[in-house]
Order: sequence, then structure tokens, then C-alpha cells
Amino acid sequence: MAEYVLAEDTLSPSTQELIESLQQAFRRCETTFFVIGAWARDLHLEHRHDIRLRRRTRDTDVAFAVAHWNMYDRVRNVLIDEFGFQKGTQAERLVAPQGGHPVDLIPFGSIEDDSHTLTWPPHHERAMSTLGLQEAGQTADTFVLGNEGLSFRVTSLPALSILKLIAWSEQPHKREKDAIDFASVLRHYYDINRARMIDKHLDLLGEPDFDERIASARLLGRDMVSVLEISSVLASTTIDILNEQTHDVQSSLLADQMVGIKLPTQDQPTVKRLVQQLKAMRQEIEAALNIT
Repeated sequence: MAEYVLAEDTLSPSTQELIESLQQAFRRCETTFFVIGAWARDLHLEHRHDIRLRRRTRDTDVAFAVAHWNMYDRVRNVLIDEFGFQKGTQAERLVAPQGGHPVDLIPFGSIEDDSHTLTWPPHHERAMSTLGLQEAGQTADTFVLGNEGLSFRVTSLPALSILKLIAWSEQPHKREKDAIDFASVLRHYYDINRARMIDKHLDLLGEPDFDERIASARLLGRDMVSVLEISSVLASTTIDILNEQTHDVQSSLLADQMVGIKLPTQDQPTVKRLVQQLKAMRQEIEAALNIT
């Protein structure tokens, strides 16, 4: 739940206008949102840390808690009727007047069932998992443009990593982009946290066979704990995913898809190395949560 101040010109005028429209609409409906998905990744890595990503997104995904579907419809209708958004091809999709950017409105809360799944009205045939969204909202960071400028909440990188793992696990043969997004966070986590690692996690740097990629995975695992400890279901689900993908280097579909990150040849990770990173991450989580 950190606050990050960006230069006022970090985001384009149309993007700032989009955020302002979302804020005004949600305020009118007496609720708030936070950014999730690939745009949260871009905001943290590219806009906060000036890391050039090979794959950027035009989509803006925002999540918000609702008590009932009428509350969801109210937000959606305000955006359409008062702020010029257009209906998209799916129930959650709108198209913003600012550059035609797709905006997905993802609800969670009382509309979920006991398995953290919602089904979209009116026919309730299409299901979507909401596991992790509540915890992501509780631990979201705040981004501020300029010293007293526009502010909005964004999923933290540890929470985003958990959401990406869960989304990938639900449709692993269709969600390779989630594996690659997760790999992007893991790839850069050491570099963007080097000072904090020296200050607060010096033990990670003192290993005799120090490997910064393993240290990156261990630190991300430690940081994920602050999200996972909120919910035992979220924690057990995440650990199960990591356990399944690390017990055999020859059958880790997650690591195999993470290789698709497409880095320069000399930096290209191997499946074996990625499995080692995932295992180190899992071990840090289990140790922090006293899971044996």
C-alpha cells in the first residue's frame, strides 16, 4: 500500500482524461476502483521504473467491489450515458471515448459464490473467477501524477503476480499472456528492488552461490505473503499452483510458457532455471506462512 509520485507528463493527456472520467463516474456511484491486469504491469514497470516492455497493452482493466448487480449496472450506465463510453462485445467491456481504448469493468464481492466465482447476467452462463481481487484491492498502491495531481489506485506487483498465476492456472493453454506477464515481473523484480534488498533483505545477497534471479524470486515470494496471509484460500491456491509447476522440470507448463518472454539471447531464461525460481518463491511463501 505504497504511494508513488510520477511526473505529470508520464501519462498521455487522453489517458489522464480516461482516469478522470472513471474517477468521476465511480465517485458519482459512491464507490472506488483499482487498476488490474496488464496495464497495472505497465504502470509499475514502464512508467515507474522506465523499463521498456516488448508488449504493451491498450486495455484498461479496473476492479471494484459491488453488493449486487444493480450497483454494477449503475456504474456501467453512468459511464455510457454521462461520459460517452460505448458498449463493447462482452458484458464487462466498454470502449472509452479517449482513443477508443477498451475498458473492462471487473466486479467482485457479494455477487460471488462460495468458490469466488461469478456468472454474468442475464443468462449466468459465462463464469469468471474473482479469487484474489478483494486482497488485491486491500493492498493496492496509490499512483499520483505530480505532487498534488491526479491520484488512482493500482494493484501492487506482488498482488498482480498472484492474480496472473491464478488466471493462468484456470485456462493454462489459453492464457499464455498471463504467464509472460508474470515472467516480466519476475524478470525485473531484483533490479527495481535492489536498494530495498540491501536495506531489508540482506540475507538474500549473502548466499554462497548467489544468483540474482533466485534472489528476485525469493524476494517476490516474501512480498506476496502480505497479500496471501489475508486469505487462507488464496494462499493455498497459490502454493498449489507453484507446487504443481515445480515438482518436475520436464512437465512445468508454466515455466515453458514463461520462456516466451523473448529476451535478448544472452538473457533468455531456460525452463530449468525458471522452475528453480518458482521453487524458491514457493519455499519463501511456505516458510513465511509456516507451511511444511
